[in-house]
Amino acid sequence: MRNMAAIVQALPEDKCLPASFDADRLPLSIIREGVVILKSVFFRHPLLPLALASALALTPGCSGSSGDRLPSVHETSPGNGITPTVLKLAVQSSVHSQLLEELIRQYNLEHTDYQVELVSLPRERYDENLNMLLTSGQSPDIFQASPGWLSTYVYKNWLMDLSNVAAPSILAEYPEWAIDYSRINNHFYSLPSELITLRLVYNKDLFAKAGLDPDSPPATLDKLKETANLISGRNTGYGIYGFALPGGDIETYRLAMETASTSSSLYYFDFAKGSYDFTIYRSWFNTMLDLKKSGGLFPGETTLMRETALAQFRQGSIGMMHMTNREYLELARNTTAVGTGIAIPPQTVPGSQTGALMVSIQHPFVISSGTPYVKEAGELWNYLHSIDYLSKMYEQGELIPLPQKARLEAQSTPNWLKEFLPGEKESPYPREPKFIVSWTSGDTIRMSSYSDIMAERAGPLDSLSQLTAQHNQYLSDIVYKNYISLADYTEEDFDPLHPMRRYSRNTLDIQSPQ
Repeated sequence: MRNMAAIVQALPEDKCLPASFDADRLPLSIIREGVVILKSVFFRHPLLPLALASALALTPGCSGSSGDRLPSVHETSPGNGITPTVLKLAVQSSVHSQLLEELIRQYNLEHTDYQVELVSLPRERYDENLNMLLTSGQSPDIFQASPGWLSTYVYKNWLMDLSNVAAPSILAEYPEWAIDYSRINNHFYSLPSELITLRLVYNKDLFAKAGLDPDSPPATLDKLKETANLISGRNTGYGIYGFALPGGDIETYRLAMETASTSSSLYYFDFAKGSYDFTIYRSWFNTMLDLKKSGGLFPGETTLMRETALAQFRQGSIGMMHMTNREYLELARNTTAVGTGIAIPPQTVPGSQTGALMVSIQHPFVISSGTPYVKEAGELWNYLHSIDYLSKMYEQGELIPLPQKARLEAQSTPNWLKEFLPGEKESPYPREPKFIVSWTSGDTIRMSSYSDIMAERAGPLDSLSQLTAQHNQYLSDIVYKNYISLADYTEEDFDPLHPMRRYSRNTLDIQSPQ
């Protein structure tokens, strides 16, 4: 299916769907600045007409009877059966848990004038499903917004300005960078409250059987390759492999390569120069391809999904793989006899650490500008960012809260979670430009190129060089057309060891509990 965001960007702002719109026979011929982007074709995919119809509604002024404001599900005609006192809270399926359900149940008991209904959307298709809801006028009142989509949602006027919603007592617990995370013209629309960290998780039993020290995980990428080959070699014929790279999930390359490489000062966007360079990942791909040829890599890596890889790890068939704290939580919930070790991801470049290991931001909660229940949505939003809520989730290992107070007030910390808490050499990074290249988002093109390399459909150097040239050209175009200001994304003396130093208050303030 074609990337819907690309179609959205291609439409002029004054083009809307005609009243006679027929999604089943809509020709894909979008005009921007007088140029036909794609010749007319008719859809073969059964969901494409609906997806495109929803995507076209993304254009300003095309969001239905409400003008340029996103209509809420609650604004449909009277008698539609929807209880007007129900707030819909949309979350990723990986966030939906029994604890979250229990906390919302308790919240509902304390707020009898309205109720909160949880809407769980599949993690692997969360953004796509959410966008379908938004563009079809079925917006949840509060939902998790992908950091990559925040700017688009703000541009479409779909998010409520939180300036008069966020309680001062809540904001006082957060670092400055978090409050500025989505600030535009003195308005802000989201507040990151949860951190995602990355670790190398390994099977200590398989280490021991391979003659390796279970307490000495590989510290470099070359050592990881050597270790993986040893584990696979000692278990030939038993379906056991040294390392897993679940490339069927696009998150894998973002985590195992892009995030893990930041400790070696390697990241595809240069914040000092304001340019892209993907060739820095050439050695990483060469190592993975060598591992694939030697049999150290779990087979089917280009189609292997993370959920499947986690299940294989749980069964003792995988020696090592990268996991986030949320993924390890799933592993911990399904406890087995497999002894696991948790370590900082190996450095791509041997030597001392030259960059902060990137800490990711979990999709922050935002409020739909279309909700008719502003007061109630504001109360729920403040609760979801409160020390009370975050500390209770933290106690059960459900999340790593950004505010330090939530960790300090927690009655306990799961032992495994302590291994995932960000250290002094870990940090969030500034946001880089996000845009659409041709018909597809830059993120999708990037991951597709990575997959082609691992499938050996393209050589690492040629593919990464092409990707670099493509991104830099498009970046130059959008800067020239004043779509973005490059100054917003660059810092001449950017320090990879302290990527957020421009902010006066401490970035994380995280100390491991005693």
